[in-house]
Amino acid sequence: PVVLISVSLAFSLYVLAFSVRAEPWLELAGQQAKVRGQLLDYSEQEYQKYYYRLRVTEIEWEEGRVEPAAFTLRLSSHLPIYAEPYDELECTVGLYAFESGGLYSSQNVRLAQGIPLGAYLTDYGGVTVIKPEKRSAFALIPQFRHNIERLVNRMFPEEEAALINAMLLGKRSGISADREYDFRRLGASHILVVSGLHMSVLTAFLGLVLKALGLNRW
Repeated sequence: PVVLISVSLAFSLYVLAFSVRAEPWLELAGQQAKVRGQLLDYSEQEYQKYYYRLRVTEIEWEEGRVEPAAFTLRLSSHLPIYAEPYDELECTVGLYAFESGGLYSSQNVRLAQGIPLGAYLTDYGGVTVIKPEKRSAFALIPQFRHNIERLVNRMFPEEEAALINAMLLGKRSGISADREYDFRRLGASHILVVSGLHMSVLTAFLGLVLKALGLNRW
């Protein structure tokens, strides 16, 4: 009974989260609009494109109608956008849904990351970057991760650096498709993500440090 209740509760929470955070925005796929939002991280480079996570706060349609929004886009661009995390971004985009079908479909992978829709820039000349008057303290986190990534890239050869960044930061964009296939074939692809194992090692390390400093568990 405990297992059944736990599974039922987990499934109910999933359905609720999907209906609130994803389902309303999936209907926008195939449309073009001007969006305004906040960049959440630095770009990732894949397939000769730049990808950004954009938390959308407003959508402006062609007829001038503006609607509030609250979802995250995966925005692609052929050219880099000169902006930093937590800058405001205004741009015209084409919205699309990720490929669905199967447990490991692109749509399921992106939904697990909290991203219901993808988008691509349609007007490169109309991109506006708005710097905040006061930099958010949360911007220090992606900046710290970005600096670590750059340091690793300078210290190690390309392939080794890509593996270290995947295991340390969860950034897998630098790993080649052939290398990912090798890890999957060996059943070791979990090494390339920030997993429970990584967090357990980190927790154990911090526990030893705190114990050495004479601090209790709390």
